[in-house]
Amino acid sequence: MRMLSLVVALLFSVSLSTRADDPKQQSDKEITEKLVGKWVIEINEGGVSGKGYSTFKKDLSFEFSAKLKAGGQTVELEISGTWKVEKGEMTSTVAKSNNPTPKKGDVTKDKVIQVDDTTLKLKNEKGEVETYKRVKE
Repeated sequence: MRMLSLVVALLFSVSLSTRADDPKQQSDKEITEKLVGKWVIEINEGGVSGKGYSTFKKDLSFEFSAKLKAGGQTVELEISGTWKVEKGEMTSTVAKSNNPTPKKGDVTKDKVIQVDDTTLKLKNEKGEVETYKRVKE
C-alpha cells in the first residue's frame, strides 16, 4: 500500500504541471484559459493502471480523481485545491485529499509543453512527460 501511495503522489505531481515551451510561446493568460476544463490521462506503468481526471476551473480551483489498480488493490483518489499560472509555471496547492499522499498544503510547480483544444502535455519536476486528452462535456 505504501508503494501505491508513492505512485499516487507521483501521478498527482504529474497531473498538475504546466508551462508553454512551444514555438508560439503562450502567455500566462492564454495558458490559464486553455487549461480550464476536464482532462483525462491513461495510466499504465510500474504495475499501476487506471485513469486520472483533472478538472481546472475558471475560479482557479481544481479537482483530481483517479481509480488506480496495483498489486491486486484498487485505490480511489480524490484531491482538490487551487492553481495559478505565473511565468509559464503552474503552481497547485492541495486543500483536501482522501489519501495521505499528497496531503493538505502540498505544492507542485510544473511546466506545460503543450496545451491546446485537445491535448495537454505536462513535464513534472522530475522531467517526466505525461499526455492528457481533453474530455468533451
